[in-house]
Amino acid sequence: MEPARLALLLLVVCVAGLVVNGAPQNRLLDNETQNKALSKRSDADNNPGYDACKIGNVKCLNGGTCYTIYGSPDCRCAYGYFGSRCQFNRNQRPPPRGK
Repeated sequence: MEPARLALLLLVVCVAGLVVNGAPQNRLLDNETQNKALSKRSDADNNPGYDACKIGNVKCLNGGTCYTIYGSPDCRCAYGYFGSRCQFNRNQRPPPRGK
């Protein structure tokens, strides 16, 4: 079994036993979602120059750095920041909901 398929299988097995707030989460990835994930991984594996950060024009904020992880962009935030694009400061209160 190729490594990408094995990793995805292990992820599905882990997700299959996931419980959130006491409720089992029984949703598994459908075949289309699995194939898209494997396709992205294949692009990255087969092309050493593949850069998901440049292709997706991903900008990490507040000194964060973008890396390609398993074919997808991922921001690594500078100390004190968090969020998918490092947009939140740990020392600031978040804005009120709905505003």
